[in-house]
Amino acid sequence: METQQPTSFNSLKKTFVGLDSQIDHIQEIIIGLQNKNVALLGIPGTGKTKLAQAIGKMISHGSTFYDGEWTATSTPSHFLGPQSFPSLMEKEELVHNTTGYPPDCEVWHAEEGFKAQGPLLDLLLPFGEDRKYMNGKRECHAKTVVWLVSSNELPNEANGALCDRFAIVFFPRLTSIVDRFAYSKKMSGGNYDVLDGISENPRWSVEKIKMYHDIVKDIEIPDYTIMAWDGILEGIRTNLTRGMETVRASVEETFYRGNMQERGMATGRGHRLGLMLAKARAFTEGSRKVEPQHLCAAMPVLVVDPEFRDGVEKVVQSFAIPTYATVLSKANKAVKEADNIIMKQFDYDSQAFGFKESNSETTGIDPSVFRDCLKAITDAQDQVDSASEIYTIHPRLPGRKPDGTFAYSDERSVKPPKDMIYLKGKLDRYHSHISGLMTQSLALNEG
Repeated sequence: METQQPTSFNSLKKTFVGLDSQIDHIQEIIIGLQNKNVALLGIPGTGKTKLAQAIGKMISHGSTFYDGEWTATSTPSHFLGPQSFPSLMEKEELVHNTTGYPPDCEVWHAEEGFKAQGPLLDLLLPFGEDRKYMNGKRECHAKTVVWLVSSNELPNEANGALCDRFAIVFFPRLTSIVDRFAYSKKMSGGNYDVLDGISENPRWSVEKIKMYHDIVKDIEIPDYTIMAWDGILEGIRTNLTRGMETVRASVEETFYRGNMQERGMATGRGHRLGLMLAKARAFTEGSRKVEPQHLCAAMPVLVVDPEFRDGVEKVVQSFAIPTYATVLSKANKAVKEADNIIMKQFDYDSQAFGFKESNSETTGIDPSVFRDCLKAITDAQDQVDSASEIYTIHPRLPGRKPDGTFAYSDERSVKPPKDMIYLKGKLDRYHSHISGLMTQSLALNEG
């Protein structure tokens, strides 16, 4: 699986400053969902249209890309192409010539696509579901694989059914000082069109996307991840995080059918789409199974109203991202396993962080012994690094109290605690000593 892991969307992050999360979500939707319908919503000037055009240009290698803008007065001809008057005269049937229009293209970007109304909206509903459309009296199947819509307007009652067929990615303003500086830095020297630096990438052809999707479908979802997902859905329904913190997360009117049903419980479709996005995130991170933290990828199918996005996101993170106590426990277990492996092979004083004199003779030791020890140390270091990252980046995530309940702490310092410093120091010394012994052993054996 790792050899097939897609990485080329990361190149877009250098061009589109401050949109790392949005780019990740779009990539996961494209490789994770059967219907690759992506809605990019946000205020004007946040990069929606340019990013959609860049993605279309990048993945349309060997296929066709249609880029068009719609208005409230757009008609079916804007989608199907011009009408064929010979067909109308000879067969008395109104047929459109779709060559070069959306149904004939594998990648399609509709700017302000949610402005579709009337007959055009009716035409797009089955298209968004299974890529079928009526051309005259014939039911046809479009070539479209990826459908991107960028819009400045929120969905409404009129187009809610169409919106229901999309995974929604919200685009923010540049609020980070770091992002604003990086964006300003880009403008140093000659100004250029962001699409100039985007080229077709064979690794993101439509055929490769289909191949990635087939791999994603087979990724395992463990029981503990399913339990976390159930906690997320229940948390949204009750407006409560795992720490029992009340948030403005769900109101019945804010969830359209297909994403959330009455009282916020997921329908079968919303349930499936959320887990498929989690699988896609696991795949892009090179994992063979879905861990709870991968459930954060489900945000595009959980909410359609940006007013409630922060509340829903807080619920999702409280169940999906491991608590510091959980990852620290895993780190301690991994360090203990490293202790056992090292002490089994060597006479090591764990209190003094040193090898005893009995280890001065290292000739004849199988090199695999050193490798096993170093692997155990590296695995433990990875666990400690994960605990450190959770503690530093998410200082307000809930921690478990002695009575088993969860509570947030505003007083937690973002500096690594003493137990973390101790484990890091211990593993660093382990690595230094084992590496030194391995070098010494190899030198003596060669001599």
